[in-house]
Amino acid sequence: MLAKGLRQQARHARAEHDEPTAAAVMRAAAARAGVPPAAAALHFVLPAGPLRRVGQNGGMDDQRYCRLRVIGENLDLAGSPAALRALAAVLRGAGPAIEVPIRNGAVAQERAAGPLAIALRGAPTLHLSGGDDGLAAVWAALEAVADETETAEPGGTAPHRHVEPDGSRPLVVTGEREDPLGL
Repeated sequence: MLAKGLRQQARHARAEHDEPTAAAVMRAAAARAGVPPAAAALHFVLPAGPLRRVGQNGGMDDQRYCRLRVIGENLDLAGSPAALRALAAVLRGAGPAIEVPIRNGAVAQERAAGPLAIALRGAPTLHLSGGDDGLAAVWAALEAVADETETAEPGGTAPHRHVEPDGSRPLVVTGEREDPLGL
């Protein structure tokens, strides 16, 4: 746990968009708590532009345990129930644009006018864009698969949902009963 004063200093620095000070405060708090520097990255990194990036926070960011696979034309986003719920919550609560790290890449979401569009970009980045109505289909699929995974029979077919917007790549959200990292 971070000391109360250090947490307040970090919050104040973030509110003032003073990223270097917020990072220094968090590193100092992590060092005092014996947390390795790699696990002490800021939870929210303040952007130079409109994109907000969500980072690692000592293993507390469950969405990092989601993973992206490409299976034919389908993009498959898989994770444990906790990972899928965490990702849905971060995406639903995001502002106009966000990039969320996952185990092997990132999920980027842009709220924009128009229908839902799903694409694979970069290293790999699952890119979602569209209005709230379209994005809500992805958020709902993440949450539904999380619920179904918890009640699924062991050894059965993995719970999954398809999100297939017109003129875009299809996305399959798949639940994993066990965390593949064993965490």
